[in-house]
Parts: sequence; structure tokens; C-alpha cells
Amino acid sequence: MRTVEMPMIRQGVIEYREYQVNLARIAANENTMIVLSTGLGKTIIAALVAAIRLHEYPESKILFLAPSRPLVDQQARFLRKTLAVPEDTVLCLTGQDDPETRRNKWSVGRVLVMTPQALQNDLIQQSYDLRQVSLVVYDEAHRGVGNYAYTFIAEVYEQQGVNQRSLGLTASPGHEVEHIREVCQNLKLSRIEVRDHASPDVRPYVVDIYTDVKYIRLPSEIEVLRDMLYELQRIYVTPLKNYGYTVSDPRRLGKREILELQTRIRQEIGTYTRPPRHLFTLIRNLTAALRVNSLLEFVGTQGLAATLRYIQGMYEEVKNRRGSKGAKDLLSRSEFKEFEKLLHALIVNGMKHPKVDLLLEIVEEQLSANPDSRILVFTRYRDTATEVASFLEELELARVSRFVGQGSRTLDRGFTQKTQVRVLNAFRNNEFNVLVATQVGEEGLDIPECNLVVFYDCVPSIVPYIQRRGRTGRRKPGRVVIFVARGTHDEYYHWSVISKLKRMPSTLKEISGMTADKVQASLDEFESESAEPAAATESKPTRTEKSTKLIVDKRELATP
Repeated sequence: MRTVEMPMIRQGVIEYREYQVNLARIAANENTMIVLSTGLGKTIIAALVAAIRLHEYPESKILFLAPSRPLVDQQARFLRKTLAVPEDTVLCLTGQDDPETRRNKWSVGRVLVMTPQALQNDLIQQSYDLRQVSLVVYDEAHRGVGNYAYTFIAEVYEQQGVNQRSLGLTASPGHEVEHIREVCQNLKLSRIEVRDHASPDVRPYVVDIYTDVKYIRLPSEIEVLRDMLYELQRIYVTPLKNYGYTVSDPRRLGKREILELQTRIRQEIGTYTRPPRHLFTLIRNLTAALRVNSLLEFVGTQGLAATLRYIQGMYEEVKNRRGSKGAKDLLSRSEFKEFEKLLHALIVNGMKHPKVDLLLEIVEEQLSANPDSRILVFTRYRDTATEVASFLEELELARVSRFVGQGSRTLDRGFTQKTQVRVLNAFRNNEFNVLVATQVGEEGLDIPECNLVVFYDCVPSIVPYIQRRGRTGRRKPGRVVIFVARGTHDEYYHWSVISKLKRMPSTLKEISGMTADKVQASLDEFESESAEPAAATESKPTRTEKSTKLIVDKRELATP
């Protein structure tokens, strides 16, 4: 195997891939956004760029930003293995460290791997500055919009950095022109380089991924549950129609429309000195309608036990006085009690969502054909992950674990960072061969390559879609199976993502390899020709010292 030979890169540790070396050389000379499909080596490119900058500026520091603590730990381990610097100078700095510890680490570190929230807080407190930094790497750069810490850091680096270079890494910058533009502007990136599995310089290094979409029809029992929820939805939206508001049929009413109606009514309330009482009732009804919408999604796409756990969570919220008036009203209605009674009866009688049997069949078939397989099952909800894992544990060949985030709720404690690392290592060592993961398994984490990836449900965004799919087909051919429950949120999300994916290549092709001026012109031209205009975004306020706020992301909070 040919390996990379480059100053500041350890000998024999990085397989030579021409596209990675070429992209690194480009990024070392110009602030660049690299859009690279999952599994094609974004972190390797970042290490190569870091090596070039360290060789050129031996007294400088490298700053590698990643959005979560597990990602920070993972990237630091990789950089210690690949960069020819003392391992004890590659340091992790996160919210788990107190500010004084971070300041001390910064003073002695040569390669600093940090969460952006920790860095933002330190910069606000003026614990240190970025003058010595010759490269800032923004991992998962698509996050660099709005008030996310990346945007603040980029502005500070532009003001303080002496030998500046910025590198953005993402597998999925989005399909909307405006979003891509905003990320590049916020992170001060003037060039975009795009590669995917079909790119001529990448194709020699990739293998095929077989995608199989399984369409599922819901049984009559679940359809009855959905009909009961649609009737509840009708009860809640009828008063809005009576007061002259335009509302879709309950079967077509979505979350976005409900939220837009809430905003409209709240604005109307703001026009009165003493608002009419019915406006507050309508707000309560819309809040309840949001809950019903979520229940429709759970019943149609997740599972009966997962739906019950969601309802139990609602009761806990109301009991602890954290629940909204809408949730309280919903739980008290006789129509809801009837729905809940039928749900309990179906669970007691062993009724399961049809996805469960299909999943068991697919996983058993995979493990029977190849007992050494690694299988990754993705679901959007932790309640579903719990239910799915319990069913998979019934399979003789399956050794199953959940893999969830750090946040804890009343009925479900999250995984600590140590638990996440332990489970990933166990999956890597084949102690577990089936992992049931929520969103935490989608973004960036070094999950071992899988033979089979199952989308238990569909996702509404192309970002998690691309990241889920990229967990297989890295060095060996892989298989992706996508479950789509007919007539549910699954089907809407699936076709929405497919539509966005079809539009994304033309967007990226327009801007790939262009400089800042051309990117701007090309984006304007594309936007004017696009059949679906990009969503408007709020203008970003100018930052001043007086408007600076201390922002702590929830991932930075210590988990009990």
C-alpha cells in the first residue's frame, strides 16, 4: 500500500489517495469549504492541511473544532496518530474542563481540538487569543449559520489571526443556495471544492452501495388509531375555521402550518391592549394540535410501545407542571382516553408496527449469511430505539446495543461520553454486532464500517440522510435499506429528501472550485433560475462588544 510522504505526517499511517492530497494542497493555500461524501476522508484532508501549515509556520498552533465532545476525542486520537508532533501537544479542550485548565492547555498545546462553545466562551473572557493559529478547521461546517459558535469564532479569527487559513468540512452543505452562501460568508471561506463517489478522481477508491426502499402498508388496527387522532385534530382546528382562519384538512395539516398559525395569532394578540379570550383558546388548541401531529408520526412511523412512551412523557410533563395547557387539555379529553385505551389493548395483544417484523427478517437474514456482519439501525427517536433494540435482542445471532445522546429525560437517561466510547469500541470489537442509533450516530462519529444500514424511519433533511447512508460502502460494498410507511410522515419526508438530493448536485456544480467573487455571482444566477426560491434568512446583526452574549450549547452541559 502506497502511503503519504509529507513533512509533519508520520510515515506509513495514511494511505495515499490522490484526490485527498490535491484537495489538501488547494486548502492549504486558500480558505476552502470541502464538500466530501461521508467515508471519503475529510479528517485525513484536514490532517494533511495541518501538516502543511505546521511545516510552513513551525511556531504556530492548529485549531480543530468539532461540535460535540465525543467528536473532539475522536479527532484528537486521529491527529495524534497521523501528525508528527509529540502526542502530548495534541490536546482536547471542552466544557468539561474548567476555564483555567483550558487556558493552561492552550499555552502548551500545538494542536488544539475543541468544542466551539468552549472556545467561544474563552474568547469572550479573553483567556487567550488566536494570533498564533495558522489553521482553523470547522468540522461539520454546515452548522455555521445563525448564532452557532462557529460564526463568532470566524469573526474573531479574522480580526486576530496573523497567518490565517480556514478550512470547512462537510458531507452535506444543503441543497439551498442561500444556506451554502451563508455558511461560506460566515466562516470566511472563499473557495468550494466538491467531491462525491462519482467524481473522476474519487471513483477509483470507492465501492458500490445498494439501496433498497421498502414500502410498508399499515394494518387496519393502526389505521383505526390514526383515524382517532385525525378526529382529535378536527376537534382542535374547527374553532379556528369558525373564526375565519384558513386551515388544511386534518389529514394534511402539518407542523409547519400549525406553527405559522400560532405565530399569526400571537401577532394578532400583540395588537390588542386587552386581547379577546378566544385568541388564547386558539393558541391552546394549536399547541394541542402539535402534540396530536407528533402522535400521528409516532403511530404511523415508529411503533406502538414508542407511542406509549411518548404519552407517558406527556403525563410526566403535566405532573411536574412543565406541560403546556394544550398538552393538559389533550390528555383530559374523552376522545384521547379512548385512543389511549385502544393503544394499550393492542400492545397487550402483541400488536407491533409492521416495520418490526420486516426489520427482524432483514437482520436475521444478514447475520445468517455473514455472522461477522455489523449492522446499524437508525431511528429519529430514543423511545423507538428502546423498542427496536428490545425486539432485536430476541434474535439468536444478534448482540444488540442502543447508541443515544447525552441528554437525559425523566423516563430515559442518556449515554455519558464514556458510555458512548465504550459502546463504539464494543461495536468495533464485535462484542455488539447490531447498533440501534439515534441522531448521535449520524454525524461524524467514527462508527466502524457496516455491512448493512437500515433507516427504520425517514428523515426530513438531506444532512442526516447523507450521513446515515455514508456509514456503509467505505471499503467494501454495502447495503442500505429504507423503510417507508405508506401515507405517513415517512413518505412525505422520503420524497422531500429525494427532491432535494436531485437539486443539490446542480447547486454544487455551479459553485465548485470558484473563488469568492464567482461564487457570489454564480449563486445569484442559480437562485434566479431555480424553480423553488431559497428560503429567506434573517439578516445577521453586526456584532459589538455590548451585544456579545455568553452562549453555552446543551452538549457542553455536564451530564449527571
